[in-house]
Amino acid sequence: MFSYAQNFEDVMLARIFAGQQDGFYVDVGAAHPSDLSVTRHFYDLGWRGINIEPVPANFKLFAKQRPGDTNLNCAVGFPEGPATFFEVTGNTALSTFDADRASELEASGEHIESYPVEIRRLDSILQQYAAGKAIDFLKVDAEGLEDQILRSVDLGKWRPKVLLIEAVRPIDAFPGWGTFNAGDLGNWGRWEPYVLDSGYVFAHFDGLNRYYLHRDFAFLADRLSIPPGVFDFIMPSVMETIGAEVRRAESAVVERLAKSQTDATISSELASISSRLGAIEAKLSVAGEETLRQLTWALEEKEAFIQRQEKELSAYRQRTFHPDRAMKRVIGRLRDILRPRLGDLRQHPATPPVAAAVDRIVPALSPAPVISLVTPSFNQGHFLGRTIASVLDQNYPALEYFVQDGGSTDDTLEVLQRYSTRLTGWQSAPDNGQSDAINKGFARARGEIMGWLNSDDILLPGSLHSVADYFNRHPDVDVVYGHRLLIDDNDQMIGRWIMPAHDDAVLSWADYVPQETLFWRRRIWERVGSQVDESFRFAMDWDLLLRFRAAGAKFARLPRLIGAFRIHEDQKTSSEMADTGQREMARLRARVLGRVPDDREIRRATTLYLIKHVMADFGWRIQRRLTARHWGKAAIADGS
Repeated sequence: MFSYAQNFEDVMLARIFAGQQDGFYVDVGAAHPSDLSVTRHFYDLGWRGINIEPVPANFKLFAKQRPGDTNLNCAVGFPEGPATFFEVTGNTALSTFDADRASELEASGEHIESYPVEIRRLDSILQQYAAGKAIDFLKVDAEGLEDQILRSVDLGKWRPKVLLIEAVRPIDAFPGWGTFNAGDLGNWGRWEPYVLDSGYVFAHFDGLNRYYLHRDFAFLADRLSIPPGVFDFIMPSVMETIGAEVRRAESAVVERLAKSQTDATISSELASISSRLGAIEAKLSVAGEETLRQLTWALEEKEAFIQRQEKELSAYRQRTFHPDRAMKRVIGRLRDILRPRLGDLRQHPATPPVAAAVDRIVPALSPAPVISLVTPSFNQGHFLGRTIASVLDQNYPALEYFVQDGGSTDDTLEVLQRYSTRLTGWQSAPDNGQSDAINKGFARARGEIMGWLNSDDILLPGSLHSVADYFNRHPDVDVVYGHRLLIDDNDQMIGRWIMPAHDDAVLSWADYVPQETLFWRRRIWERVGSQVDESFRFAMDWDLLLRFRAAGAKFARLPRLIGAFRIHEDQKTSSEMADTGQREMARLRARVLGRVPDDREIRRATTLYLIKHVMADFGWRIQRRLTARHWGKAAIADGS
């Protein structure tokens, strides 16, 4: 499903009302008909309800975009009558009736406009617009005024099945996880007793909202027992516009193909469809050289796609023509093209590793700068041999390669002894973790180019030559990285990350740079202190990238596969993400942004980058097929 809500509230409600095609909602503090909307998903399903929004500009949007709903430009509470409302023009979600709160916001730099707004009891509104209706859910989001709103309605009379109530103080009142105290966060102590006394049971807290089920529906509580996840099949709402275009293209395809009478007509119709799909992709792209190159690749793919469709349709015509089957292939292909892969660690069933044909090219080097590579290791002997072999098999002529082991007790020592004559150096002794091991390894390194490769990851053929060649040809570049493959325990491919052109700004919000593909010049390393920050156990690579950026480093993304990231049961990224990883990422965001943004802000800030990634991934697939054809081999299925 497409999620529009800021904290996936619509996903959680959709679990409760699974399969229910119509219903009735009441949204107090509705804000916007689509952006961060809890009800947009249900409106699209055919539900209807009441949207209550005091900001006039937002109310007008509801009136225009939600004609099937009852839209009210007022506020909820008591006593009834006009009251002064303080609108925060730059972020209307922070608007308030509290004069002291408005003064605080104005002092922090927000622009405030005040004007009278009518306040009505929720009982009065429901009596006028919802009499005789069963309310499926009531959502309340009022920036701290939830108590006044809830006490203006007789919950025992109206009995919404679900109450969804924002239950935390505004974000600027949150002290941060480093000094977190639950008492500093919540405001539900004032109104929860009233809710519970009205026949409701607490079901879920998502960190922002509290969910309550009427006791008659308490049996549904298990549907809220876990947070949103992969099995909810969530798509970001930014993809809804794309989906709408796809659905329009789908209708056109079915209608036109059904009317086609000859192969020539079919060919013409497919060309017209291709043009429409091209327009969809154009809306996703950003002007510039990179976009033009990607669109060129897209056109080549479309030509090949049309030719395949013509052949298949011709074969169908000899039997019985089924336009719906062709349509399913078209739409399936589009949805695959538009699916972001960054952040997804298991994208498809395991298949043999695939390297783009361009990766066969190993540039000649003159000169060959010394590359210093460090592998930190601890109890991963099962993978370490493959990691070391992937480096040594590069046959790079000027390589320093150190393995710094933390005193492993498995078969790591046997692996190291087997490769000892080909390694520049290795050591196995207790350390203070991965960052300490990396620093110890680099303390012995002398190379002009540096990087580290974890003991469960591998380099892909020709990577070191390509990295060195790029640095030779671009003396102004300090840091490079490239595309990654995702592999399983058995070196089988389970996904890929095809990176768009580098974006300095996105680094403040998320780290998408594949660490095993990352290399940098010694000069930038020395400029940031010649060490990895050992206070980080998980996000030390993101911290290093941010320090590089702060020191004025110039970054570049190499348009080739450089490394492979291994996913396995003991893999650190998977096991530590929820605990150590989240804390360290919040720490870095607070350092760079001055605060810890919520998931909604992060999604917004990274959306354009992910769209660029989608286009880059599409272009990579086309390039791989074209180069595979050049080498006289058919493209290998990549699980996508």
